[in-house]
Amino acid sequence: MSDDQKDLIFRDRIDAGCQLAAHPYLQKIKSLPSNERNSYLVISLPRGGTVVGDELAKQLNITHDLVFPRKIPCPGQPEFAIGAVSELGDVIWNDYARQENLIDKPQVQQSKDKQIEESRRRKQIYRGQRKPLESLSGRTVILVDDGLATGATMKSAIMTCQHLNAQSIIVAVPCGSADRVKDISKSVDKVICLTTPYGYHAVGQCYDSFDQTTDEEVIEIMAKYQGLNSENISNSGKQSIKIELDSQNVLHGDLTLVSNSIGLVLFAHGSGSSRLSPRNQYVAEQLNAAKISTFLLDLLTKNEEIEDDRTRKLRFNIPFLADRLSQVTDWLYQNNKNIQNLSIGYFGASTGGAAAIIAGGIKQQKRTKAIVSRGGRPDLVPKEQLNQLTVPTLLIVGGADMDVIKMNEEAYSQMTQLKDNEKQKALKLIPNATHLFEEKGALEQVSQLAVQWFTDNFQKH
Repeated sequence: MSDDQKDLIFRDRIDAGCQLAAHPYLQKIKSLPSNERNSYLVISLPRGGTVVGDELAKQLNITHDLVFPRKIPCPGQPEFAIGAVSELGDVIWNDYARQENLIDKPQVQQSKDKQIEESRRRKQIYRGQRKPLESLSGRTVILVDDGLATGATMKSAIMTCQHLNAQSIIVAVPCGSADRVKDISKSVDKVICLTTPYGYHAVGQCYDSFDQTTDEEVIEIMAKYQGLNSENISNSGKQSIKIELDSQNVLHGDLTLVSNSIGLVLFAHGSGSSRLSPRNQYVAEQLNAAKISTFLLDLLTKNEEIEDDRTRKLRFNIPFLADRLSQVTDWLYQNNKNIQNLSIGYFGASTGGAAAIIAGGIKQQKRTKAIVSRGGRPDLVPKEQLNQLTVPTLLIVGGADMDVIKMNEEAYSQMTQLKDNEKQKALKLIPNATHLFEEKGALEQVSQLAVQWFTDNFQKH
């Protein structure tokens, strides 16, 4: 049965998580001895549900993990779900899909396959270094989302937990319709829903603030739980690095040193992004698998980020970003003996592509063996510096990103010191890909090209 109150409004998802944690049934978990409490596990549905789940897990002092259901949208009504899929490939359909004979329509089947692919993509990006959940035997799972809409994704999440042999399943959500709560309660041991408003039609109506949660926020949240669930963490050489520019300004980065590494690639993220960029993290993981160490860093301090959010000036200040990237390279060489004998490369995205070319190709020319730009802005590099470039440089652009293609073609023609022979310089288009390479298989192609470019150039030295 569900426990519900009426007409609650939550300030935001954090407030919703706090109010869930205050529920008497869940408060009992907090008071359990640690050996009993450790059998409980919050599993949230990204992205919005992860913010709620994070607050609940913190309040109850238990760990937190993810499942990755995706709704199958109704043709012509993308916000209305006619079913859902899981990363395991499980598919559920609702009554509407059956009644309207939608299931076998080619458009719906294509959408289903696309959502399975997206579910697996998110799993790969969000989990980072964590091993996948393989068993929930003996665990009581608290499934959390920011609310119940059609209930399709929650049913898919329940199915995943059942397949992983969860001992019992509790669904905990801030809001939902009474009908959906009743329906979900048939499949689990308990449903906790704080409010079931009359006339409920959308999750957002129960929140004062319901901004979209980003990939970066989910990655940052889940990074906190790696130490609490050590059996699910793969053995890696990842280190959190703080670079103190002065007493008040600190840069943060993630250095991953792999065994028998053939080189180190420093990442320069794009405008408005950070070291938690899911696309750069994915590329970094592929480089790590190819025995290439990586360093993902925030190019701006916290104070600079605040200023840039307000003015947007620093993200386009390429000389400043290039100086910062070069400064970090010097700091790494001076403070980490493990990298002093490694070949160096740079991977830049968007405006970070221009910073990578200047830092690696001009300021750190003697150390740098290769540069890769993904959807970059090499047109922001002064022409005279492009003319001086002698470091092997690969430009990767989405085949449907027409404006950026033109910018890269112009910059490519100005790299006059490099031979156009696929070894010193190359311009590669990813078919049908747009600027963020979100299309199926696009980021995988970017990673393959980057791995090959760095490997070939690192092994020359």
